[in-house]
Amino acid sequence: MATVATLADLLRERRLLTHDDLVEVFVPVLEEMEKAHREGRVHGDVKPARIERQPDGSYRLAAYGAGRLGTPRYMSPERVRGEQPDARSDIYSMGAVIFEALTGRPVFTGEVNQEIMQAHVASAPPRPSSIRPGLPAEVDQVILKALAKRREDRFQTAREFAAALVKTMPRVTKGAPEQVPAPVREQKVARPASAEVVRAPAPSNPVPAARRIEPVAVTPARARVNVMVWLLPLVALLLIGLAVFAVRSATTAAVPEVVGLTMADAEAALRGRGLDVARGEEVDDPLPQGMVARQSPAPGERLAKGKAVAVQPSTGLVAVPEVAGVGEAEARVKLRQNGLAVGAVEQQYSDVIASGQVIQTTPRSGTRIKTGSTVTLSIAAGKATCPSCGKRRERGDMFCTRCGYRF
Repeated sequence: MATVATLADLLRERRLLTHDDLVEVFVPVLEEMEKAHREGRVHGDVKPARIERQPDGSYRLAAYGAGRLGTPRYMSPERVRGEQPDARSDIYSMGAVIFEALTGRPVFTGEVNQEIMQAHVASAPPRPSSIRPGLPAEVDQVILKALAKRREDRFQTAREFAAALVKTMPRVTKGAPEQVPAPVREQKVARPASAEVVRAPAPSNPVPAARRIEPVAVTPARARVNVMVWLLPLVALLLIGLAVFAVRSATTAAVPEVVGLTMADAEAALRGRGLDVARGEEVDDPLPQGMVARQSPAPGERLAKGKAVAVQPSTGLVAVPEVAGVGEAEARVKLRQNGLAVGAVEQQYSDVIASGQVIQTTPRSGTRIKTGSTVTLSIAAGKATCPSCGKRRERGDMFCTRCGYRF
């Protein structure tokens, strides 16, 4: 059996956690997170690989402050938008981890990181019970509150989150002691002393008395034989299953998630599982240059030991997205999702683009620039020429200087 060092290992081995596991694993982690938050420490990259198993079997969140970039699968909407994270950003990420632990799949999936990040900002998460029927409605409510888009709508502290998880556990109500009915006593009817005993005449063809069938005594030896008849096939199946698992574990390994790691860390993680590394061409991605942007097979899939996992590092470059014709707020979101920031905002007149919408960007859309670079937005501020007489509008003019038309 593979060594379980992190929650990621546990999920690869078991795929799902039970409702009981939910409290046992995550409540201590959230209590420790509460303490860190009170000390002013925000983690910034909560994910299963960061939740480490301790010698006593408990789990704790490690590496506070080490993941400044975050991991797209668990990234809060404000992190995607490039805003400063706080304690509630960690709560969102923990909600995404618990969602995955309960359902066996991430909250959002996509072909590339940008699609996942866009979903964190704009898409509503599914109810966990829609993926895993049978989960209590209370669990849906707790997880979805942790995954709220607005920080103000989430749990405000990790301790509040932990308390809500505890409340989802069923409570055992102690009822009244079981009422055992009193034994029915045989009632004897007294016969008057003077009463004459009347005997029925004997039948001419008397019915023979029913023969009593004695129960067959089940000896301990016979009982053991009966148990063994049922137990032996079960034991055989169990041994076969363990043998298959042992062979499978010895010859295959679960592919770890390496997206977001440096190439050196990715190679160490893969070789630690007995897997090789096939480095592919670099791809444009918001992740910094040299970090793994894509991998194949996907995390969690099993691969024969010695086989290679294909990884593609990021160039650290992204193409400026096309934002012409959208509002400034939407343009900012699209730029943030591509790892870019808004620099200056300039006002220009345009007869084509409606007022308040983006005319163009500098650099132009499609230009490949370094992740984290700033982009200038040119926003339409009204008509460029007078629709009445055709005179070109001068900067700052509220009225046409030729015909008096009010812009």
